[in-house]
Amino acid sequence: MAVGPSASPVTIHPEWRGAPPPTAPVAIESTRGVDIHPVDVDDPAAAARLEAHVWVDAVERQARLAAAIAMVREGASIWRKARRRTGSRRGWPSRSARASRAS
Repeated sequence: MAVGPSASPVTIHPEWRGAPPPTAPVAIESTRGVDIHPVDVDDPAAAARLEAHVWVDAVERQARLAAAIAMVREGASIWRKARRRTGSRRGWPSRSARASRAS
């Protein structure tokens, strides 16, 4: 079972038991999350503290967390550049601005 870009550096492989789910297209329309105290992984000490919560023998989890931290750092860089370029508080251009660029 896989959802999302196959080239993503972060993947989760569930231990599926029983019959596999039916094959069907999956579209992620949006994502949202709220963390009152998010970890700023741009801060090396904060990232190290987060990594300390993963057991030493959980090599696959350590690798997945390292890839996720790298993705966030790269995405944060992209977000900052977009925010400077657009002047938007959210960083990304509005949906209408993206649509007009695509046409």
